[in-house]
Amino acid sequence: VVEAPLTEREIDELISRSLTDDDELEAASPLRVFIPQEILDETRELGEAAGNMETGGLLIGHLHRDPVQPVLFLEVTAQIPAAHTSASATSLSFSDETWFAARAAIAIRNRGEQPILWWHSHPSKWFCNESCPMEQRLKCSMQQPFLSADDLLLHRTVFSKAWQAALLVNVADAGTTHTVWGWSEGSVRQLPFRVLDNASAAESTR
Repeated sequence: VVEAPLTEREIDELISRSLTDDDELEAASPLRVFIPQEILDETRELGEAAGNMETGGLLIGHLHRDPVQPVLFLEVTAQIPAAHTSASATSLSFSDETWFAARAAIAIRNRGEQPILWWHSHPSKWFCNESCPMEQRLKCSMQQPFLSADDLLLHRTVFSKAWQAALLVNVADAGTTHTVWGWSEGSVRQLPFRVLDNASAAESTR
């Protein structure tokens, strides 16, 4: 993974044009993540279309530092579906060709972007037995967002920088949800993220 250049930008500008998914988590988070609604919609559609298989890709954008406040934050500007992967119902593996294709896509865009998050889906509603009553399926722990041992291994070995994070698209019977995971006190934990509306995101990429 290419080291992302650090640029200065005022975080309050993006905060004013976004909504957080968790106020309490955000107050204690070492990293802020801003993701356009359009990109969340794209990953949801791709995750649901993959059926009982995992799918994923890279989220590209910028690593920023606020010039006044002591805070780092990620601004996602686009997502690149991962090509040349090996997928199953419970795992997704990136290959060298995955990275080559991603770098080529970034070069074509020519906007100074870098891979800052990776994303993948969990086809959680297929983890339950079909004969299981829906009431129990909705409460099943296997349908809750989590990172598997394979997910954690990939994150620790490929996305080991303190600012690198992961977006999980959890396709469950209760609906498809998004969670962000990243480094906090030496462990990979759930982090809050902010959703930029599409108009704000378009303004940021100009």
